[in-house]
Amino acid sequence: MKIIITTNHTRSSYGIPVCLIDGEVVDDWDGFAACCTALGWTRQDAADATGKALGSIDNYRNGRLPVPAEVWNVIRDSL
Repeated sequence: MKIIITTNHTRSSYGIPVCLIDGEVVDDWDGFAACCTALGWTRQDAADATGKALGSIDNYRNGRLPVPAEVWNVIRDSL
């Protein structure tokens, strides 16, 4: 599985990164979960790496909040 975080895609608007898995854009929650799995991150690891609270991490994973650009950038740099 190849994961790319990019702003160079038609689904990226206003510089907000999107997650591509094997060339296909995925929803934030699917992409976030796949990235965490690929990185071997626990919920706490994701919180520590991104500077976000565990509650926010849970909200990203469950699709209750969109993943902010700064979190995608941390993930992109970690992949």
